[in-house]
Amino acid sequence: MRFLQMEWHNHERARNAWDIERAEMKIKIGKQEGDNRNAKRLNEGLEKQIKMLEKALKNERVEKRTSTDQVATRDDLQKLNGDEPSSISDLKRGRGSNCSQALFKTLRLSRFERATSEFFGY
Repeated sequence: MRFLQMEWHNHERARNAWDIERAEMKIKIGKQEGDNRNAKRLNEGLEKQIKMLEKALKNERVEKRTSTDQVATRDDLQKLNGDEPSSISDLKRGRGSNCSQALFKTLRLSRFERATSEFFGY
């Protein structure tokens, strides 16, 4: 009878240790799942930002390409008419003063900031 009681107590002790270990593992799993969800959420946010920046860059390149095409045709028309080319077209072609080039870069930057603020709702 004493042997059975000892075995029962050993079994109960082992079962309690397993229950404790099981609870600890559940806590670790929950923490890791939470970390995984946070990492996924962060990754999705960064992917949205990358897509927005790529779109803004693409739009800026298209806008620059179309604006330089329009400027070239406007300059050609003005040359035919004998008029002076506009200062904006000089700026876009890089013939303006340093001050006007800085102003032009600032205007381009403000367009980018508007695009990002509209995207994120600032």
